[in-house]
Amino acid sequence: MEEYTPSGAPGASAWEEEMRRHEALVRWVVGRQWLGPLSYVDACQEGRLGLWRALTRYDPCRGTAFSTYAVPAIARAVWRAVAAAQRPPPPAVGESAAGEVF
Repeated sequence: MEEYTPSGAPGASAWEEEMRRHEALVRWVVGRQWLGPLSYVDACQEGRLGLWRALTRYDPCRGTAFSTYAVPAIARAVWRAVAAAQRPPPPAVGESAAGEVF
């Protein structure tokens, strides 16, 4: 299987161009999700990570539009960030889960 290269041109500038081209898709997905304690800016950054993963893993030979593949990948990245932001921090060294100090 040959690797997908955006716009048919190798190199970092092609990837950056594709990231800029699909930025609106990231904002569209983030705008429709519950973000919990995550700020909009942080959610967009996580969405960009999901977009990057979608760009690197997309296979146009499968016959689907890129946006069909990218939307769930972006949403999944944002969901994971929201879940991580909601988790309580781990207890400090020398402290139990109940907050008792040894």
